[in-house]
Amino acid sequence: MEEQEPAGTSAEALTASPGEHLWSRRFGGALDQLAEDVALDPQGNLLVVGRFSGSLVLDGLVLTSAGGADVFAVKINAGGVPLWARRFGGAADEGATLAAVDDQGEVVIHVVGSQPVDFGGGPVETASAALIKLDATGSHVWSRSLGAVATALAVDGTSHVLVAGTYTELADLGLGPMPAFGSDIFVARLDAGGTTLSSWRFGAEGNQVARALAADSAGNVVLAGDFNPRIFLGGEDLYALGSRSAFLAKLDAGGFHVWSQMLPSDSWYNSSVNALAVDGADNIVATGWDGGGGASGRALSVFKVAPGGAVLWSRFYWGTPVEPGDTVGSWPGRSIGTDAEGNVVVATDPTGINPPSGLTIDLGGGPLPFGALLLKLDSSGNHVWSRSWARTSRPELAVAPGGRVFVGGSFTGTLDCGGWPLTSAGGADMFLAKLAP
Repeated sequence: MEEQEPAGTSAEALTASPGEHLWSRRFGGALDQLAEDVALDPQGNLLVVGRFSGSLVLDGLVLTSAGGADVFAVKINAGGVPLWARRFGGAADEGATLAAVDDQGEVVIHVVGSQPVDFGGGPVETASAALIKLDATGSHVWSRSLGAVATALAVDGTSHVLVAGTYTELADLGLGPMPAFGSDIFVARLDAGGTTLSSWRFGAEGNQVARALAADSAGNVVLAGDFNPRIFLGGEDLYALGSRSAFLAKLDAGGFHVWSQMLPSDSWYNSSVNALAVDGADNIVATGWDGGGGASGRALSVFKVAPGGAVLWSRFYWGTPVEPGDTVGSWPGRSIGTDAEGNVVVATDPTGINPPSGLTIDLGGGPLPFGALLLKLDSSGNHVWSRSWARTSRPELAVAPGGRVFVGGSFTGTLDCGGWPLTSAGGADMFLAKLAP
């Protein structure tokens, strides 16, 4: 089923300026409520997953954790109203880290914990990660132990589930143990019922890290991350330049190599890819960071790659230091999405450094202060609009076909998304925002 724009929102696009705030909401309680991933369903509803402690208040819906941190999954309509909410967990800590939605509106959720949890089909071990599938109403479909912690999750056009991650020693994803040689990458394909169809290992000596995964219209798997000093993905060996290099690869539905390459770097020194997406023409867009040949900071990087692997364009955005020799800041791309016209929207995660006051970055629309960045580029890589928000935690975005942008994450203190300031209730709270195309 083709994803459709939700009814009743067309007036927003007609009256709002590009990138304008449409609504923003805070959900939380006295303790921490952390949104970790977001995804849109075919009706334009937003699925949000994460972890929370204490109580999570969602208008008239209230979830209460069983002891430590618990998993939450919430469906929000296009107007920001919660439709349903689910909690999973036991006395220990559990959290949802990834989510993907299929064409029927069913959501697959990746969970990490420390003890067995009953998600609705009996106890499932979570220490080596678990997967849950819920239907469009939030009811349990299936749940299973995964066998290794994933860092990327996707669903293809046939509702097959794709997972990727990094492991050491052994991983058993359902077809028997796979030994690792150092730190290696795993990729697995599950059918719509959660049964493992195939699993693959990619690696070499040193460290190979999977950070992003997607499927194209033909069921091919697109995989990205970084490695050092070497990685073998089925074609020619790739050798890192510097302490790590970004890679991008395409595998067919059976896991066989189609092409693989290192992505361009502003310096060919240190780089990585954190997120990718596939547009309607099967072009690949990716975002991450570039180390700049040892410069004090990291640039935001954005790429567009043709289905056959040719790099169509690349963009690198560096901060402007307050004084010569100061840090240029760290602006790694965290999340990326595309709309029906091939426009690209990127969110950055600015956490991890304490920048000097006055640090700015120009994404093409003028200097922006340090913070979580939102950047929209057209299909040719030209600037459309850009925004900077106060520092948030792990912002994730989803882009509807018509271009509306949904952003989810967590914050403490006060956050102004462009409408009215949101204030956390105590610890970290979840926020959601919707922006015009």
